[in-house]
Amino acid sequence: MAAATGIDDGRLVSHAARRRAADIAFAAVVAAVLGYGLYSMLAYIAAGQQGLGVLGQAFRLGFLRFLRVAVVVAVASVIWLPVGVWIGFNPRIAAAWKTCPSAPRPRPPSRCPSLIPHSIMRD
Repeated sequence: MAAATGIDDGRLVSHAARRRAADIAFAAVVAAVLGYGLYSMLAYIAAGQQGLGVLGQAFRLGFLRFLRVAVVVAVASVIWLPVGVWIGFNPRIAAAWKTCPSAPRPRPPSRCPSLIPHSIMRD
């Protein structure tokens, strides 16, 4: 009766060959669906007014966005890394930065606005 109701405590037998065959079948189905999706996408783009050239424009604009973000990160690191080291090695300056009344522990004033939702929802 326990086997019929699904509460059997018996050990489930798992065959390695059956698992491997299921993995291969699943991978084949996923590859077929992805291949069909890629073909459909390229056929749709090629049938448009601009053709496949629109992909080059998308990659160019994406690369320009990447360059812009990389430059901002580099400039911010060059500016704020030395400032953070200076604050960290100066105990007097570090103590002056620990002022935020709503924080559970002292934080720099620049981080106080990020704590407002947490402070409201905490109670």
